[in-house]
Amino acid sequence: MGFIVSTPSYMYQSPSGYIFRLRIPKDLKHVVGKSEFRYSLRAGAIRVARQRARAIASFIQQLFIKVRSSMSEFTSEKVTKLVKEHVHKVAGEEMADKFTGDTEPGSIVINGEEVLTASYNTDCDGSQSLSPERIAQLVATYIQNTLSNDERCKAITGAATGTASLPGMSILEGSNMGTEEARSILSSVKRWLKLCDYSLLHPLTEKLLLSEGVSANPKSETYKILSRELLVAFHGILRVRIARSEGDYSVPDDELIPRLKQQQTVIHEAPVVAPKPAEPVVKFTEVQERYVTEKEKGGSWTGKTKSEYLKTYELFVEIMGDLDVAKIDRKIMSEFKDTLLAMPPNHRKNRKYRNLSIPEILALKPEKTLAPKTINILVQRIGSVLDYAVKRGDMLANPALGLKIPIKTRPSEQKAEYTKGDLAKLFSSEVYTERGHKYPCRFWAPLIGVYSGCRIEEICQLHLEDIRQESNVWIFDINAKGEKKLKNMASARLVPIHPQLIELGLLNFVNTLKEARETRLFPELNNRQHGKYSHHVSRWFSDYKEKCGIEKGKTFHSLRHTFITHLKYKEINETMMKEVAGHTVSGETFGRYGKRYPVDLLFSEVIEKVDYEIDSSLPTWPEK
Repeated sequence: MGFIVSTPSYMYQSPSGYIFRLRIPKDLKHVVGKSEFRYSLRAGAIRVARQRARAIASFIQQLFIKVRSSMSEFTSEKVTKLVKEHVHKVAGEEMADKFTGDTEPGSIVINGEEVLTASYNTDCDGSQSLSPERIAQLVATYIQNTLSNDERCKAITGAATGTASLPGMSILEGSNMGTEEARSILSSVKRWLKLCDYSLLHPLTEKLLLSEGVSANPKSETYKILSRELLVAFHGILRVRIARSEGDYSVPDDELIPRLKQQQTVIHEAPVVAPKPAEPVVKFTEVQERYVTEKEKGGSWTGKTKSEYLKTYELFVEIMGDLDVAKIDRKIMSEFKDTLLAMPPNHRKNRKYRNLSIPEILALKPEKTLAPKTINILVQRIGSVLDYAVKRGDMLANPALGLKIPIKTRPSEQKAEYTKGDLAKLFSSEVYTERGHKYPCRFWAPLIGVYSGCRIEEICQLHLEDIRQESNVWIFDINAKGEKKLKNMASARLVPIHPQLIELGLLNFVNTLKEARETRLFPELNNRQHGKYSHHVSRWFSDYKEKCGIEKGKTFHSLRHTFITHLKYKEINETMMKEVAGHTVSGETFGRYGKRYPVDLLFSEVIEKVDYEIDSSLPTWPEK
């Protein structure tokens, strides 16, 4: 087996020639004063360009080491000047290997002054080598970085549908691979170690040696030793990947990779490097407060929605603590989900648990625990804050992605549409035929729902002025004026009133209310429980449909499903149907530039075609 070494990542070809480009590490940007170095290599042949690029990259990596150890001695001007001078020498083919004097081979000399000392030794045969301690450091760093990249890759890609790696990296440096692929590769790695074939890691060996300023000579002792050490390290990394892909984070990394524990001593003996500037700590509660504030100002949340989200945030902090969002990773989110799986529902309302801490509750091992659907909602709410943190730059990726529990919903639990038989039971019962409703809202709300497709809150919050004529068509004006709330922007619309509702006396009912100087269609719903006018109607309808003998899983919202499904079966124009239902019309042409259909067309092409063929003898309201 073998690999072809490709063009270095810090070199690319433009129309004008080959370009050198190297990004500045995050911890040095404040010293260097820029985010990258970019220079023309002044070479037409790729061989020459590659040599120059490697020489420049080696110098800059050496310079980074020097800057980190003595930051106070460097300014952005000095660093830029040193790099420019070296680039000029390289591009002018005055290579830095033409040194004189007592400098070590591999040192960098500018204007007769030794600026950097080589990080490698010279063997008696003249080849360059790294010390055993430095090789151990490089291998340990490789292990730590790769395991960290693995978690980042899992957070970004979510549940693996195929092995992926981070941009600019191979599966040797970061991957979300699953158990089977890791086991397969591990089997091959064992065979390669037995055969002393280390070529799998040769590209990485070359990359590390060049970063150390050492020539990547495949025949050198350092090249061979580092390649073997990296392959042995990759063997350990695969063992960790197998455990992590199965959700097992109970064993520390250095237990799965003993080599890592052995090398920690070596790392501690390395020269002390100036500490990086401390990154500002941003707590979860700080991000959460900003997120909630933006949602409130944007009018996206009702009072009930805010309350539910805040309770979820409090639960997360109670379980995991008020963490720095930058440190919230896949492992922490997995622990949060695992805790939820063992938690009882409504633990703060249950007398048995309300005064206990989370560990005390878990110790009791509750028999009844949170439903998977509830857990998914709670994780999604935390994920919304973390997604906001990513967009603000407080963390790199959202570790809550892909943690949803797959749910196989039973037919009885689905909010399916009502059948013709169900509709007959609902609207042909004695309650309807003999006007046995205690309140008008109970009579009208289900009928408006099934003949308009409107949501229950849209119906219950209607004002009398929202029922009017436009283009000689009676309509429901669904809007968010005053205290009314809508689900989203697409929900604001004009819905033609079905002739059956007019026949049953809806307009007469409206006139009666106007004569009584009422302002709302259902003034009896003046108490907005849980922030909604529809709370009372929702509870009543749930009891009523069960008394009618309708199976569980169908709700008031199922009337909307029935309306939309009915139109779908009649092959109604999809865009028209979306406008009536208050769904977003997608696409640039229809969504951004297309005007809404006139209400008379929506009436004739959509509403008027709704016919459930129900035999009923409903009385009018009020009586004629």
